[in-house]
Order: sequence, then structure tokens, then C-alpha cells
Amino acid sequence: MERPRPASGQEAVQSVAQKQRRMIQSAFWERVDGLEALSERWPETARVVLNKSADGPDAGPFESLAARWLLGRRRRFQAMWTGLVCFLTHSSNKGMLGEMGLVLDDKQVDDVLNVIQAVQWDPTGVQNAIQTLLTNAITMEGATSQNNPVLWWMAILVRSAISTGDDYISHGSFNLNILPEDLDIRDRGEAMGHYSKVLILDRAFRQWDGRHAWVMQIQRDLNLVNNEWLNREDGPRPDGGMDTRTCSSIGWTRMLEHLQQEGETWLGGPGKTAMSEIGRLRRDLRRVEEQL
Repeated sequence: MERPRPASGQEAVQSVAQKQRRMIQSAFWERVDGLEALSERWPETARVVLNKSADGPDAGPFESLAARWLLGRRRRFQAMWTGLVCFLTHSSNKGMLGEMGLVLDDKQVDDVLNVIQAVQWDPTGVQNAIQTLLTNAITMEGATSQNNPVLWWMAILVRSAISTGDDYISHGSFNLNILPEDLDIRDRGEAMGHYSKVLILDRAFRQWDGRHAWVMQIQRDLNLVNNEWLNREDGPRPDGGMDTRTCSSIGWTRMLEHLQQEGETWLGGPGKTAMSEIGRLRRDLRRVEEQL
């Protein structure tokens, strides 16, 4: 019986890198799957505030991809973000970020290193490290494609989507690639917009400094929601009109004001943030599609 051939040094390195990539992917899936399910506990009023802060006054309520029948689209959208984290950590390990046009400050370098170290030494901390890295990038002022990982990645995704030749990201040259090749440029932008809202909603509630009684009231209201419909094999979503929560208490009023401020500051306001820049691109792409 022939003995298995020992792995070469290069194969061993690739095997380790692929395991690390899968750990990042699994950690991101688990964290944002939970956050998406939690987003469906928020009343429609709050989800309208979130979407309008990012997409303008005509936007309807934010709708997650948490339902079982949306799993395919959810994973494809999540791939845009796991691809960012995998590519960022891979390129950082190789010392390639600078030559690829991304210059990070010391805090950003620490965020990337925290993910790398968690993957290598502390698997239980990978989820928190990834969420911190991404949330800090989303809530960075003065973002450009040269100093912000999310905006830098969006520029790569756009370049990849319009590429007609061999492409480093989507067409196989990057052997750790986990991006679906058939997401067009608009869906890539929508994926980045979608999960930025999930992360900002979580941040807004966790960092809100409302009175303890207000926080407890909102937590109780969120816990009242039955999300069993997420486990059905097919749709539709429940009718939003069935939600009897009015959000009229002073606690809810203050929370909604805070959520609107967070959304307008980091997702869709006039400031120079990663998502405000990506939001302008998304709106332009929608207009182009409507004119076709």
C-alpha cells in the first residue's frame, strides 16, 4: 500500500491559510447571523429610521436576510465581508497592503493584528475581533480608499466587477478567494450597505447611554417578538401591521433619536465615511439601472 505523500512546505502553508480563512468565514457567519435575527426583533418604526438614515427619505423598513429561505443570498452577501477580512489579513501577513494602496494607522493595524492573533491563538475571540475591525472601519471619519479598509475593498470590488480580463480577486489568481464570481457591481454595493446597517444597529443599542429603565423597557419589548417565522422553508415575511408596539414612550423616542443620529453620521450623512461614499455609489447604480 502506497504511503501518502508528505505535504510540501508550500502546500502546508496553504493548508494552514485555508483553515484560517474558514475560521474567519465561520466566525463572521455566526456573529452576523445572530445580529440579523436580532434586527428582526426591532419594530418597523426603528427599521425605517435605520434605512432612511442610510438611503434617504423614501426608504422603507430595513429587512434582514435572516430567514431560512434567504440563506443563499445571505451567504453571497456575507462573502463580500468575509472576503474583505480574509484578504486584509492575508495581505497584511504578506506585507502587501502598502503596495496595494492601503495605508493603515496604528489603531487599524492593531485591529487587523487582533484578528490574526485571535485566529491563531484564541478562536473564541475571533468573532469580537472581526466585529471590532469592521465597525471601527465603518465609523472612521475622513475615510478614503487609501486609508479605510472598507472603502479600499469596495474599490477593489468595483474594479473586479468591471474587469474584462484576468482579475486578481474574482477569477482565481487569489488562491484563498471565497467570493462568488457572479455578483454584479450593484449587488456588491448592496451587500456592503446591508451589513453596515446590521453592524450599526448593534452598535447603536450597545453604546446608547439611555437611562437604565429605558434600556430595560426596550430590551423587554425586543424580547416579546416571536421570530419563529425565520425558520420556515419559504416566505412571506409577517405583516408589519401586526406589530402592536407604538414606540411612543420617552425611552423609545430617545432610542430612535440616537439610532437616527448614528445612522446619519456613519451610513448616509454628508460626512466623509466609508458608507456615505459607498452609499453614493449605490444610489448612482440604482439610477443607472432604472434608466435601462
